[in-house]
Amino acid sequence: MTADSGEVRTFVPGADGDGPLTIPRPAGGSDYREWPPPPALRAGVDRVWSGRERALPSDAGSARVLPDGKAEIVFELDPSGSRERPPRGFLVGGSLSPAVGPLTGPVLRFGVRLTRWTGAPLFGVPACELTDRTVPLDVVWGRSGRELIERVADAPGLGARVSLLCEALGVRMDGAAPDPVVTAALQEIRASRGRLRIRRLAARVSTSERHLQRRFREHVGFTPKQLAGLERFRAAVRSMHREPRRPLHGIAVRCGYYDQPHFVREIRRYSGLTPTTLRSRLAAADPT
Repeated sequence: MTADSGEVRTFVPGADGDGPLTIPRPAGGSDYREWPPPPALRAGVDRVWSGRERALPSDAGSARVLPDGKAEIVFELDPSGSRERPPRGFLVGGSLSPAVGPLTGPVLRFGVRLTRWTGAPLFGVPACELTDRTVPLDVVWGRSGRELIERVADAPGLGARVSLLCEALGVRMDGAAPDPVVTAALQEIRASRGRLRIRRLAARVSTSERHLQRRFREHVGFTPKQLAGLERFRAAVRSMHREPRRPLHGIAVRCGYYDQPHFVREIRRYSGLTPTTLRSRLAAADPT
């Protein structure tokens, strides 16, 4: 992680509040696109994505990714097909913190963004053990992870590489299903945009607060309160992005923040920026 310098790209939450990130197109940075997964994987995979980062000068700046709390499986390859840059595959655990790193290149990245419940059954450990971690696939999947990295690197083109990854995911997700209580609670959090009290949330899904927290940590990696805060933040960011002239205090009230200090504190927690700075970054972006 590095401090910002030069051009900074701020990644903006998608329209549905829990879905993909839409990336502003930087001048000379990377080509990014995403698309839905195959129908058989849609319960466990949110999006498939790819990005080719071109060579950049050393002062190109940094990229800032706002959190969505979801885990990803990511592959990095040399776009020329050379093995001078060894192919890599890794799991990036869900996070509630912004990711800020230097723009480097050239590199081809592609992967899948998982739905909130998928990490635990896919990797065989409670989701909370994956939070804020980046782990090589050959560590979490052993020999099969190493073989998948090699097969992906040798595949003739992006389509074939994505197909290999989706095939591997289909095998590992066979028979897995989301926890019904967690699924219902996630739907309530999204519907309320993070404004529902946890006690009321537990009552709506017919369980205790303690049991709900335990199931969330096991299946999602975060507590219901943490995800509610993230949902509130993402709603605020969308409002800043779509309504650049609306006063910040009006956004704070509409999104359910208690007062201005609460608003400032939470925006800093999830973006690393003040509300004013974040809004200026969003205004400068040119979203695709």
